[in-house]
Amino acid sequence: MSIVNEGFVEFLGRRYYLEMLRPGVLSLVEIKDVIESFRTRAGQLVEVVDLEFLGRSLFMEKLLMIVFREEHIYHETLVHPVMLTHPSPKDVLIIGGGDGGALREVLKHPSVERVDLVELDPDVVDLFRYRIKDVSQGSFESDKLRIIFMDGRKYVQETKEKYDIVIVDVNDPRGQAKRLYTKEFYAEVSRILRDDGIMVTHSEGIYYTPDAVLRIFSAVKANFRIARLARTYVPSFRDEWTFSIGSKVYDPLEADVEREIERRGIKTRFYNALIHKAAFAMGSSMEEIASREKPNEDKNPIEVE
Repeated sequence: MSIVNEGFVEFLGRRYYLEMLRPGVLSLVEIKDVIESFRTRAGQLVEVVDLEFLGRSLFMEKLLMIVFREEHIYHETLVHPVMLTHPSPKDVLIIGGGDGGALREVLKHPSVERVDLVELDPDVVDLFRYRIKDVSQGSFESDKLRIIFMDGRKYVQETKEKYDIVIVDVNDPRGQAKRLYTKEFYAEVSRILRDDGIMVTHSEGIYYTPDAVLRIFSAVKANFRIARLARTYVPSFRDEWTFSIGSKVYDPLEADVEREIERRGIKTRFYNALIHKAAFAMGSSMEEIASREKPNEDKNPIEVE
């Protein structure tokens, strides 16, 4: 239990944002200006602030979610490994992703014909579609996009659609979001993927939450013939962030990323063939360790504090 009040605080005559990264680890960043602060109809506290060093940033439920000047690191690493591994992804499902960052990257692939974005909170989409467009960059106006406002797991359970790629870009495993990180959920995702489909979910940070990483990856591994763990350092997360990939046919380790980037004419700010290779290089064999880890399950889902 936290013994400090997170959020806006005054210290030595200056305004700061206090965030608990993990029990015993606090972050204090100076605020330049508050741009938006409101509670959505779904009950989420959303705060957009300009920070003195980091610049414009988004906090949700008092957790730093996006630093706008570096969000491309996260979104490019989430999206392009799976999109480039698949030879011709046409139909893509994004679960969450209300900021439009994953959508922006998906739409760079010319083979894409349809993107379904399933987001629980309409107010988050409205914020990034109409008022703060730094992340989405107009991607919400694509005629390839269909936005569905409902619970992501419920959609996966009920839909009759089939997809080449499923991208899970939801909040950290807390509260209801815990249901989107389990072995049972990934089995449901596998059902709506085509026979050569691929899925990816972000799966927390290696240093602060290694148990979560291993259990989430193990849950993916339990449902797919090929499972790979990618990682990249995200400065504002203060951690090497992981991405758990499940594939029915294609192996990200065998993808010719340089050729595919050139063939598809994709422009990125961070991701390239060298980053792809490095993303799957683990200092110790995390995948082997994960094979001995109990998968994250509905009956006892992990919750990140």
